[in-house]
Amino acid sequence: MFSSIDGVLYDKDASTLIRCPLKKGSVTLPNSLITIGVSAFSGCIDLISLTLPNSLTSIGKSAFKGCSGLKSITLPNSITAIGYFAFEGCSGLKSITLPNSLTTIRDYAFSECDALERINMLRETPIKCYLVFSEEALKNAILYIPIGTLAEYEKVDPWRNFWNIKEVNFAGINEIEADDMSLRLIWNNGILSIDGIDENESITIYDMSGHVVHSGTGHSIEYLVPGIYIVKAGKRGTKFAVPE
Repeated sequence: MFSSIDGVLYDKDASTLIRCPLKKGSVTLPNSLITIGVSAFSGCIDLISLTLPNSLTSIGKSAFKGCSGLKSITLPNSITAIGYFAFEGCSGLKSITLPNSLTTIRDYAFSECDALERINMLRETPIKCYLVFSEEALKNAILYIPIGTLAEYEKVDPWRNFWNIKEVNFAGINEIEADDMSLRLIWNNGILSIDGIDENESITIYDMSGHVVHSGTGHSIEYLVPGIYIVKAGKRGTKFAVPE
């Protein structure tokens, strides 16, 4: 038995995603999802944005192979395993965030992702794995790891093979349970407006190095430079990009 949500094929209880059609634009996956199956998004070259639920635990073999339109991917702090070739050939991918929950990365998971510029690894204990990244990514991407973990990462493949490794404070980013679509972000004429929170509720904005760039109750923020940020309100949080 199967089910369908917004044209995406799942098993009966929508815990396994079987196949997404060659859709354009953005895809938001349901909170029932546990597994993204083998080749589920393979060849979806027009997929540009993906919101993953905090229920997701595994990404199957070749799940996103050839999704060249993806620019950035943040895996929720529930993922434990990434399969063989999972993101192979995502040639437009520039930034990935790997959560503390991750325990297994299979071979070639990010092969041919030669445009990678930034890898945020939130896990304090390095995962030993092989042949995960291309030579270009090892040379050109910056690997960001938690403060105090550099000595361990320099001992373990493939992390020790990165030419550029930096320790950063990921405080705040680790606390976010999942992208929360109840936070509505509007970017207009250089001003970020945030809806979906109480008038006096405090918000914090982090850059992807974990540095606080804004904190307070004001819900309109100016002077953010182009880049990717995390906005956090209590345990709710979501990622957004300021365009150039």
